[in-house]
Amino acid sequence: MRSVGRDRKLTFKVLVKLVWPMLIIVGFLSAFNLRFDLVGLSFFVISVQSSVFLGLSSARSASLFLIYWLFSFSFLGLIPWLQYSAHVHIWRATMINPRTYLDINMAIFLANFVTFSAYHLSARRHIFFRARPYQVRRPSLTAFVLIIFSALGFLGVLFSNAFELSLLLFRGLVDQARDAVITSSSLSLIFGMFTRFLPVFCFYFAITELRNMRLLKVALFFLMIMSVFPTGVARYMVAYTYIPVLLIMVPSARKGFNFALVFLLSLLFVFPFLNQFRHFDGFSRIGLLPSQDFFFAAHFDAFENFASAFDAHFVTGGYQLLGALLFFVPRTFWPDKPVGSGYQLSENAGYIFNNISMPFLGEGYVNFGFFGIILFAAFIGYAMVGADRTLERQVQSGMQINYHTSVLYFLFGALFFILRGDLLSSFAYMSAGIMVSWFVSASVRLLNRKEKV
Repeated sequence: MRSVGRDRKLTFKVLVKLVWPMLIIVGFLSAFNLRFDLVGLSFFVISVQSSVFLGLSSARSASLFLIYWLFSFSFLGLIPWLQYSAHVHIWRATMINPRTYLDINMAIFLANFVTFSAYHLSARRHIFFRARPYQVRRPSLTAFVLIIFSALGFLGVLFSNAFELSLLLFRGLVDQARDAVITSSSLSLIFGMFTRFLPVFCFYFAITELRNMRLLKVALFFLMIMSVFPTGVARYMVAYTYIPVLLIMVPSARKGFNFALVFLLSLLFVFPFLNQFRHFDGFSRIGLLPSQDFFFAAHFDAFENFASAFDAHFVTGGYQLLGALLFFVPRTFWPDKPVGSGYQLSENAGYIFNNISMPFLGEGYVNFGFFGIILFAAFIGYAMVGADRTLERQVQSGMQINYHTSVLYFLFGALFFILRGDLLSSFAYMSAGIMVSWFVSASVRLLNRKEKV
């Protein structure tokens, strides 16, 4: 009898995790006057499809796969449905053609199934990331070097901000310009990302591999938070930096259901709050709760830009992908180097603003047309498996979180940025973070290598 009761309790928990995204859809329907014409119905189908896959993935531990469905559920389902129902367009001068909505939603629907299938078919191959464990033979020297690296990174961030402390604390101040200290865009990107990420990964190493050094962890945390102050950087940097901190330091956050709820609440409340510091003009103007207009702002332009690229038949035959893969090549050596797909779309369409997004599936279309959407969907499904299976195996075995795990958690924020786009900037920032993580790892191994007798 006890076994039957336990099975029923387990079944109930699984059902709750499958149903909760549906409850969010019901809440959206109750809160907003969503249209249920043919286009609205297509958004409803996308939302339900994403909610089912979101519920299934949330029943396991936090994963990249879960991040994918959180993005699809919110940025490709519910929010563009709300924008359509309210007749809102963000950048366009005219509304999107209903046929375009239907074509894009059909493509997203198929792409989601391709991603789901590619992920689970790849998972059968037992792909894992394996890395040698760290043996810290010289803990004092290692701690000293981590402090030096982190301090140098912080000084680099100060230099990039002309040693103005206010620019570290606030992303944008009214009547105060943020001038570029380094004029070369490629050099500025490399220097800026390296210096910001260096304190971050030094802290990750300390809290995972040097757990007993409390003073070191406090010092590195201070340098990290000053280098990546939540109200002083773009929101993707906040996600890059603090998602791993949450997952490392709060074990319950590693459960898929808990992580999904925290992520959605952050998307609805934390990020809108941080967005107010882009043009900070005093705390009296800061609000704690978002308004409905929040969903009509530029941070939710992903679907519209995908549709605009489709409308304009903006297909480059892989040229945009080449630019993303070779992001590190300076324009001095490659004058015709592609700009981001969002930027190029805005230039082609004559928008008044050019720093706009292009979602990952939209990048597939921009590069290879409709076939590219399916190709990119299959690739992202395959690419997520190795990291997810490594994390799942760690959770199931009860292993302690190590530095390699923190790097995999870093990919959570990176993936969400890639899914929103555009690909050139998101891939460049992710690559910079991975290179810095390798630099910290290689330096520590060099310091602690076994001396030859």
